[in-house]
Amino acid sequence: MKFLVAVALSLFSAVFADDQSYHRLSDPSTHLKVTSCRNIPTDLFGDEPGTCESVGYTEACVFCRGAMTFMVEDTSTCRQESTECYFRTEDEECLGTSQCPYGKEREGERERAHKGLRGQVNCERLGPGSATMCVELPYCEWDDSNYPPKCHHI
Repeated sequence: MKFLVAVALSLFSAVFADDQSYHRLSDPSTHLKVTSCRNIPTDLFGDEPGTCESVGYTEACVFCRGAMTFMVEDTSTCRQESTECYFRTEDEECLGTSQCPYGKEREGERERAHKGLRGQVNCERLGPGSATMCVELPYCEWDDSNYPPKCHHI
């Protein structure tokens, strides 16, 4: 049994003992709008040999959820302002997407959501031939200093 374990470990080490570096290019996405690159330790999935730096991707771009690092060609393409706070450069601190002040779409979404919750009444029928139950949704105020938000009925 020990012999089989030793052979298995030896084979595993031989397969993954690769001193060469590899990289993987990723197409532009919704939030990181430029081609990016990741350094990969093995060519298990057919990644290209060499590092991201060797093919021109020299600037670190950190994903704010999980701190995964991608490489980009230009730091300005990775600022929170251009990625709606999904990515950051090494000299930035993640604000978080819910607190992100950047992006016209985000501002519009927040405004619509905020207006949609102001003193609305939500009614639903409890079943066939039964009463209707109505619940007034509160007006809630959000700002940077209060969590949970201050809510009250109008």
